[in-house]
Amino acid sequence: MGSVSKMAGRQSVSVQSGSLSVAFALVAITWCIMLLSHPGMVDVRLFETWVAGARSLGLVDQFQRQDSEYGPLSLVIMTGFSFITGGDPFWAVKMSAFVATMISGALVWRFNGSLAVAVGVVLALSVPSIALGFIDVLYMPFLIIMVRNWTLGKIPSGWVAFVVACLIKPSPLLLGPVVALFWLRSLVAHAEGTRLRRASLDLGPALILYLLTLLLFGLDVVLGLWRAVATSHVALSSGAFNLPWLWTILENAARGESDLTIHIHRFDTSQVIGWGFRLAFVLAYLIAMRVLWRGKSARVAELLSSATLAFMAYYMFNLGVHGNHVLLLVGWCFAGVSVGACKMRTLTPLLCVSIAPIVMHYGFFDIASRTLNLDNSVLLAVVVPMVLCLSTIPIVGEMKSGDFRGQ
Repeated sequence: MGSVSKMAGRQSVSVQSGSLSVAFALVAITWCIMLLSHPGMVDVRLFETWVAGARSLGLVDQFQRQDSEYGPLSLVIMTGFSFITGGDPFWAVKMSAFVATMISGALVWRFNGSLAVAVGVVLALSVPSIALGFIDVLYMPFLIIMVRNWTLGKIPSGWVAFVVACLIKPSPLLLGPVVALFWLRSLVAHAEGTRLRRASLDLGPALILYLLTLLLFGLDVVLGLWRAVATSHVALSSGAFNLPWLWTILENAARGESDLTIHIHRFDTSQVIGWGFRLAFVLAYLIAMRVLWRGKSARVAELLSSATLAFMAYYMFNLGVHGNHVLLLVGWCFAGVSVGACKMRTLTPLLCVSIAPIVMHYGFFDIASRTLNLDNSVLLAVVVPMVLCLSTIPIVGEMKSGDFRGQ
């Protein structure tokens, strides 16, 4: 009789927990739908122009005309949604971000098994993606699929997902060297006689996809990658609250500027400090790759942790880093959550520090970006790098433990 009562009690708790998760999910979806009408940041106007051009000129002509670093698949996705929204470019952009956000949450729910965690993913992405219109969210489902497939040993389909993500926006290429090194390390671990065959099977589908895209859209696909990785930026930091941002504020203070952030976007990168930050970025990135190469096993846990460190090297030190680039780290961590490599609560400081600077920099519902007579950019320049580094430590620790499914 006692065991029956205990079982009934557990079932009651399970039902209550499930009902609460569903209620939170409905609240999250309602919140996201309300954010759809937000006008978004300035780039949304640019995306609208692209969609309108693709509908009148065609996808290929528009992509070749737009002269941007974005991949062709982002244009394909947004234009595809324009046929659902009756040709309205604005709603095409916002709906593509909305659907990608929901798919990201659904994938985490499917792979992780927790609806509450999926709701957390949706809420974390809602402001930068649905409200402000950053289309980095479009490649996040493919990062999640890639990590999931590689956890299960499905290397070819994982590479395909990674190439698709890069063809949406080249940002995931920041993790490319680490991803390639991880794959190479696992390839070397196999018998010598099977390496060439395995390499062909692993890379073949992804290379075919990339070549077909190149044939269809032309050399602008390659040129877009070059624009994304070129280091000719005229700003030390392009809105990323990192160490170069803090340095420029200190320089402006030394010059007696009344507005400490006034020259952020006009910093002369020919100065020695610019090259110093670049060198620090390269060295830190190489250290992250060395940690991966010297790992004791070719597990996805090593990939997740080393790629996180490599991104931190880029974000904290490199030139021309944009504030929204941190969304790549957010998506990568969500991919880790989807396979149980890290917990959602561990990501909470990271999510807060990734969203707050974006909202402060671009504004939200026309709220003024000053509080307590202190420029938020100066405050965040001090706080964000510290919180970002401190929040990464437990994330990398959980990822590196490798105690999750598929290991």
